[in-house]
Amino acid sequence: MEPQFKVRMVGYEWCHQMWRNLETYFASQTKARVKQLKIQLRGIKKTTAINQYLLEIKKIVDTLATIGSPLDTTEHIDAIFDGLPEEYDPFVTFVLIRIEDYTVEQIEALLMAHEERLEKHKRSDNVPPHVNLAQGNLHARKQYTIKVGALIIIAMEETLKEAEAREEQIRLIEEVIGNSVKSVERWVI
Repeated sequence: MEPQFKVRMVGYEWCHQMWRNLETYFASQTKARVKQLKIQLRGIKKTTAINQYLLEIKKIVDTLATIGSPLDTTEHIDAIFDGLPEEYDPFVTFVLIRIEDYTVEQIEALLMAHEERLEKHKRSDNVPPHVNLAQGNLHARKQYTIKVGALIIIAMEETLKEAEAREEQIRLIEEVIGNSVKSVERWVI
């Protein structure tokens, strides 16, 4: 037995007492580590490329799962969204208005594609030095906002179409069930 644990066993006569002491010790250590990791997770901010940011989060999420405190998909996605800068707000809104939930993998893929588009817009917004940069950047932001707004409207329309399709399916199922009940009633009577 390691010397650090021998010291903790002084005064115990029975094995069950020692085991209980070790269990309490390791449980408190694990609980403290879980708390520390969750605080660390909340503190992560995207300051690098999106894939590095996502990897940082995944390392902590995997560590939490390893020590017996796994995060569910929603908590994992919330951790990803919490550290994103303001330029990702339209993306987050787009994801949150969707009826169907995304998986973590889907969110990661969408974020990488979104970052690529942001970089593309930044490259295309390079304005010659003789042009007023403030005006150019304002115009670019307005154009980006309009594009993102259009994407949100399209997503809302798709969500509405999905809901209408589900309602139609439910109506058809109810109709089939209703006809089946009438058939059974006729047969019984």
